[in-house]
Amino acid sequence: MTSAALKLLPHVFVHPGELRYAEWADFDLEKAVWTIPQHKTKMRRVHSVPLSRHGFHTIASSLLNEMGKWNPDAVERQLAHADNNAVRLAYTRGEYWNERVTMMQDWSDYLDQLRDGATILTGSFESR
Repeated sequence: MTSAALKLLPHVFVHPGELRYAEWADFDLEKAVWTIPQHKTKMRRVHSVPLSRHGFHTIASSLLNEMGKWNPDAVERQLAHADNNAVRLAYTRGEYWNERVTMMQDWSDYLDQLRDGATILTGSFESR
């Protein structure tokens, strides 16, 4: 079970506890979405996760934001983060679903590319 969880976690980048307490009833494979009930999330809010065809929280956040392809608010929603600024939260209610679906597929494709064809750098680390 641990091996399967470690293979899935990079593709969905939820908190480990959210994955650990996942149940089949939380998944709609036909719609390719995992809906985590609020009592199973860190923020105590329902969180929907788009499931990519090739199915770590801090790493994913950093890399997705550094890519510069995605709206930072979409990245934050995917990570199930809510804005702590009350005024901003009142005006920024979008879930960015379509962008998140595309982002999740792009992320999984990126992971597959790393797995299948990443250039491995080798070198000598001996002091001369």
